[in-house]
Amino acid sequence: MNIGIEPRSSVTRALGVLTSIHRRTVAGAPITTAIVVTMAVVTGAVHALTADPEFVERHLTLSVSALRQMHWWTPITSVVVAPNPLVFVASVVLLLLCAVPLERRMGPSKFVISVWIVQILGAIVGVGLAVVVDSIDEDWGTQLETSVVFDPAAWVAGVAMAASAAMPILWRRRLRVGLSAVVIVFALFHGGLSDLVVSTSIVVGLALGRVMYGRVDSEEAVAGTRRESRLLVALIVLASALGPVLALVSTNAAGPFGVLETLLRADPWTADEVRAVCSATSGSSECRQGLFALRFDGLGFTVLAVAPSLFLVTICDGLRRGRRAAWTLAVIAQLCLTALAVLNIAQLHQSWSALSSVGVQLDGSYLIRAAAPLLTPLAVALILAYTRRSFTIDSPSGAARSALRSVGLALLTFGTLYVATGSMSARTIAHVPELIVDFVQRLIPSVYLQWFEPALLAGEFVPSWMYQWIGVAFWVTLCVTVLVMFLRPAYGDEPDDVRRARDILVRSGGSNLSWMSTWSSNNYWFAPDGNSFVAYRVVGGIALTTAGPVGPSEDNAAAVRAFAEFCSDNGWTPCLYSISVEIRRIADALGWNSVHVGEEAILDLTSLKFTGKKFQDIRTSFNRATKVGIAAEWTAYSKVSPVIRDQIAAISSEWVADKAMPEMGFTLGGLTEMEDPDVRCLIAIDADRTVHGVTSWLPVYRDGEVVGWTLDFMRRRSTGFGPAVEFLIASAAVSFASEGFQFVSLSGAPLAKSPRTIEAGVQSATAPTPDTVEKLLDAVGRALEPVYGFRSLLAFKSKFQPRYESMYMSFPDSAALPSIANAVSRAYLPQMTLSQSAHLMWTVARSRTTARDRR
Repeated sequence: MNIGIEPRSSVTRALGVLTSIHRRTVAGAPITTAIVVTMAVVTGAVHALTADPEFVERHLTLSVSALRQMHWWTPITSVVVAPNPLVFVASVVLLLLCAVPLERRMGPSKFVISVWIVQILGAIVGVGLAVVVDSIDEDWGTQLETSVVFDPAAWVAGVAMAASAAMPILWRRRLRVGLSAVVIVFALFHGGLSDLVVSTSIVVGLALGRVMYGRVDSEEAVAGTRRESRLLVALIVLASALGPVLALVSTNAAGPFGVLETLLRADPWTADEVRAVCSATSGSSECRQGLFALRFDGLGFTVLAVAPSLFLVTICDGLRRGRRAAWTLAVIAQLCLTALAVLNIAQLHQSWSALSSVGVQLDGSYLIRAAAPLLTPLAVALILAYTRRSFTIDSPSGAARSALRSVGLALLTFGTLYVATGSMSARTIAHVPELIVDFVQRLIPSVYLQWFEPALLAGEFVPSWMYQWIGVAFWVTLCVTVLVMFLRPAYGDEPDDVRRARDILVRSGGSNLSWMSTWSSNNYWFAPDGNSFVAYRVVGGIALTTAGPVGPSEDNAAAVRAFAEFCSDNGWTPCLYSISVEIRRIADALGWNSVHVGEEAILDLTSLKFTGKKFQDIRTSFNRATKVGIAAEWTAYSKVSPVIRDQIAAISSEWVADKAMPEMGFTLGGLTEMEDPDVRCLIAIDADRTVHGVTSWLPVYRDGEVVGWTLDFMRRRSTGFGPAVEFLIASAAVSFASEGFQFVSLSGAPLAKSPRTIEAGVQSATAPTPDTVEKLLDAVGRALEPVYGFRSLLAFKSKFQPRYESMYMSFPDSAALPSIANAVSRAYLPQMTLSQSAHLMWTVARSRTTARDRR
């Protein structure tokens, strides 16, 4: 019996393994599966039937000559017949990694239509573009004539662009910007026919996506975050920086920007040959050619040639972090590259004019190719200028000065070493001026030195290794120094005002929201005795505070009066925002107007018990978390591992993008505020270390001790554990209770009222027309509910059965209400543009119309 069972068991296990592999790889992608099978069958058959190794390239690959010879089948055969096993394997891997998920997202019918349209139109238009290029740039055109296309990369890229039209806004932007930047860089720096075909294919894919899926939904068009903007700009700068590296490592770069490949692969010269030529015919073109060639003879010069690109890669890390210093350095770098490109054009034009005057005829494409490198830094500089408001984070105090000192010290050290070594080799100090000039030239990539005669030749006074590598050493030092500056957390060395404010806050305490006063974008007013402060920002002449004054409670009245006088002296109108009823009474006593602007939900931990029917949802979240193996884990975002940190950042970006609104600020913190080491972070994480949700908690101090915590940041993964936020809030409350804290605040919900407040009829006690103001705010809350969900947020917090405390806004002059409304909106939405405002208003209007239709 065993003889009959064993084989069956083995077959069953093998089938199970194959089924599992199929499910994980190509299940739900019948078109991709058919393409892979077709490639395998056709490739095998073609290579089996022909013994000519060049048959595929001559008759079945896409090329300019193929279409000129009316080989109409090549747009199809070029993607199903691989010229060799390596290309076949690479193509299959590409299809499994990219085409399968695209087909699953689009569906087989739309996918197959997209493949046919993108492949055929992209190939034809791409070859047509190559013909146009040939008429403009003969050198590039000659390379394109000999290039062939034999892989599915073009249609995969084009179909990805088509599918992006149906993707969430976050991934649509990343895919379109990232893929376009990479493709453009490959086309300009590598410049093969396949690069042009990929470029035209993504354009066809973009147009096809518009036709298949229609216009982008307006709600998503409003979405966007500063963090995402920073990331996209960093990707663009990164792509432009890696272009020269691509040209360097490529063996057949033909694009108009691929100048490095030509220079670095010119015929080598020796120093003795250059001396002989230049001594015989000093100043001749041959002498200059030899001098220029010496600057590229050696690995050190090759590395130095791409040093600016590596520096830009370092700057990209700062751009990703939103650092203002990185933006400044990137702009300066792009402007320098633009100026150098202009000088190059001028120098080549001068040489061209001199040759033309003696009857030498040159192709016009020579000057066009020389002018082409001007476009990249100019375009990147314009993008940086347009997005400048996204880069607002200053480096820690003293970080820039420290970096400048380090770079200056490195420059002095390397310069002294270079000059001293040369002087010792020459046994005289007579050549010190030449050595200094030559040292400066060693720091500059050789491609930018074609206008200058070298002060010294390689191996003259200075060892060849130092001649080559001293510049590389300086650039490495520069990159490391700048990177260290960017890696220093923004909450490291704080400005003196922030430190003073924190000391007062810890010593005396404030409201439950007072820790928000330590965030960036706040200015600080300090009481004359230094025991109290008010955090504020000036927007349109309104001094808008972040909660009330912080300091001893008995000094609050004096602090409010002194702050009002300070504002009056500066021509501002004070507005105390998100203040407690105690501070409102102080403002009322001064004759100010007060308006109810939100509700703060508070859980008293001394009597906290999640028992009874009203806490059923909370207990369910605990039970479900236990069943699926999810635990609540405390951490600090500033110290968390890179893997967890990236997951939290991705959850945040996805959450904000899905909300169809610009990212909000002011009293709503984000990832930047979580960098504060005093902020605690609680994450929902499973056994595979996948983060399903995250919350952050701000400390509340009284008399030097933490007595409670305020909820700030809360996000959950859209495809993860559903009740992650409920689970985290309840877990945090239980944990804080066990640690002996008194309460947790679930923070405020702007423009929303609890049922208790509605029943009590709380209104603006001192406003001259309270009913009108309250009704106006209620109308604004209802209008913005479809977009921002403030009232839904308050309803969510009601699951925890909190007690509510009203929050108010107080101001001295009711005539300033329009300006105050503008200041509050700009504080919450500092990056909102005019077009975004129009989109937002249209979204609100459409939501209200839909609500009326449903009724």
